[in-house]
Amino acid sequence: MRKIVLSLVLIVSFTASMFLLNSCIIKDTDESIAKGKRDQLISAIQNEDRAAIKALFASNKIADIENFDESIDELLAYYEGDYVSSYSGGLETRDSKNNGHVFKYYSMSYDVTTTVSVYRIALLWYVTDTANVGNVGIWSLYILNKEDDTNQEYSYWGDGTRSPGIHIATPRPASSEDTE
Repeated sequence: MRKIVLSLVLIVSFTASMFLLNSCIIKDTDESIAKGKRDQLISAIQNEDRAAIKALFASNKIADIENFDESIDELLAYYEGDYVSSYSGGLETRDSKNNGHVFKYYSMSYDVTTTVSVYRIALLWYVTDTANVGNVGIWSLYILNKEDDTNQEYSYWGDGTRSPGIHIATPRPASSEDTE
């Protein structure tokens, strides 16, 4: 009888730990993917690799943006210093299915510290679009020197429009009470 009880306890403990581990893996996967995307962007900026920065953007979104290459140059001129650290202001994950196609994006907010300044960065980054692979990549990137942010208490999410492209020194909406 004692062996049966011990066996049942072990089976229940093992099963419960598998469920807990599985839920952690799913959550950590989105967070680790988002961190990886952030690291790709920061690395490309640090290396002033214009081609790598452009390759991170969704080709369909930048195709219609006039002077996109010039906005990369403006980004590189604006961002100063060597990367020190970053703080996540939040990660929103959305995924959906429509007519058999899968769509997934990350809306990310980071404070990135360099040896010169602290920058607030907001990104809308599609990681999956089975209907059109040209939509995969960064849709919008907002960057603002933290000193210029009118509300440093809350995470920076850009101007709230999520307009495609690179937006430099774009303030948050004036009427923004910001959500966390």
